[in-house]
Amino acid sequence: MSFLLPGTSTCFICGRPIATRLEAAQLEYASPDDVGDIARHGRAWVHRSCWQAWPTRDAWCSSTRRLMAAMPNMMVVRDVAARPMPGEVLLTDARAPFSITVPRDQIGPVCDALRAALPTTLVFDHVSWEFSPSAPRVRLTASQDGVMLVELAIEDPDAWCRVLTGA
Repeated sequence: MSFLLPGTSTCFICGRPIATRLEAAQLEYASPDDVGDIARHGRAWVHRSCWQAWPTRDAWCSSTRRLMAAMPNMMVVRDVAARPMPGEVLLTDARAPFSITVPRDQIGPVCDALRAALPTTLVFDHVSWEFSPSAPRVRLTASQDGVMLVELAIEDPDAWCRVLTGA
């Protein structure tokens, strides 16, 4: 696992420094069978903007999805996977790339927020999560003590709900 050091960590895709946490995303693992030698960069940091435009993005997502589907106790719907854990569910969205641990008592409210017509804010694990609809996507922001931690587009909110609820 690599740690993000804003201003020091570099984007695997473009090689430039990643200035802030908001512009960063951490790649999931991919298989060399699917993406070649660059698979060794699994868990590397990238700029979200570089990730969105990266020609290898679809192949990387497919590889990540395949690897996640092969793991025990993993529910996978399209590019989204969930692993149940005691008291919580670890959700990973390979297309984002993003992972979130959702307490079991927040699964219903998270799915309601993903389906809501208006912005919805939930607070769990000392973080304020705002889900803002922008059909067909949902914009997710997370902040703590007034500091923005995450800002991303959830491209497949239905898959999030399906893996969280096990449907």
